[in-house]
Amino acid sequence: MICLRLLQIDHSGELLWDSIYGRTGDDEAYDLIVRENGNLVVTGYSEGTEAEKKQILFLETDRTGLELKMNYRGTSEDDEAFTIVQSNNKYMIAGYTNYRNAQSMQIVKNIIVLRWSGEGTPDVNPFVNAFPEGTNSHVQAIIPEGINDYYLACNVQEPQSNESYVSILKIDTTLFNVMWQKDYGERLVNTVSDFSLKSNMLYLCGTSTNTEERGDLWILKTSIEGENPQYFYIGDGVSYIGKGFDHTSDGGYIITGASYISEKSIISLCKLNSQGEL
Repeated sequence: MICLRLLQIDHSGELLWDSIYGRTGDDEAYDLIVRENGNLVVTGYSEGTEAEKKQILFLETDRTGLELKMNYRGTSEDDEAFTIVQSNNKYMIAGYTNYRNAQSMQIVKNIIVLRWSGEGTPDVNPFVNAFPEGTNSHVQAIIPEGINDYYLACNVQEPQSNESYVSILKIDTTLFNVMWQKDYGERLVNTVSDFSLKSNMLYLCGTSTNTEERGDLWILKTSIEGENPQYFYIGDGVSYIGKGFDHTSDGGYIITGASYISEKSIISLCKLNSQGEL
């Protein structure tokens, strides 16, 4: 059984508190935010028992880890959330929901976005957007822009193959309208792990390759309308996985991830200048 665990450490690495949450099945956290009052809000998935399906999780604790709210939202199939943001006293939680085709009985993943009230309950029907029939897709990251507009960074896998691309959607969450959607990737396999908006530009970080699941660290830079993409690759094409990144004061990037040597992985950390050069 997997338990959801939160802990806090101070600036010197000393443990302040350590707490475990969940039900009788597996529970796992993927993302959290810290509210202005110091409370933690966590999302991921939870199972009531080992035999039940995964449900999207909403967990709120106080700053000492005391559980305040734990709610779930699920369908008859597995659902998971990978990202959460707070805006205007509401939360946007996104990930995937499984869909079972009534004729073929094939299960595929569709992206899902849920709006949760400040009280920690879903307040409208979710936004579920199916990519081309048979593709597997999920929201990896979500960014707010303004009051009701959000950018979604999605991983999309082509049917009957390992080929994949990254899609950015801009949505209006008042009625859950798609304002625009654009796809990216110059190679056969492209995945996004991290996403940011800075100085009216969108940035993606992940992995890109023509071979297997490992390849190069990858950064995509595009306008806030998804135009004029620029691609930066770092690595040898077969050994690296990009997991996260941040911007540096000189206009460059710091990227974290892993590199593999003889099937053993080690932590990878690199710095790029503003031109995407190592």
